[in-house]
Amino acid sequence: AANKLRGELWDIEDAAQFAMASNSCPYYLAHSLARHAELVFCPYSYVLDPSVRQAAGLSCADLTGRIVILDEAHNVESVC
Repeated sequence: AANKLRGELWDIEDAAQFAMASNSCPYYLAHSLARHAELVFCPYSYVLDPSVRQAAGLSCADLTGRIVILDEAHNVESVC
């Protein structure tokens, strides 16, 4: 799916429609696409919380050389 979608800007409705048409799970499709994307929006818990990061299949190495922008950063202190 990532090769077919590369270079296109999709929102969640586009991903869900593609997943349904290809008998795929939208959740796993989104995770697959995120590995190849140049820009990914996600809750900060995906980056900061080790258990969420592990469940999402991410590692700190995935962030090497990346720019991380935290929205709602005033909530980070309660998470760390």
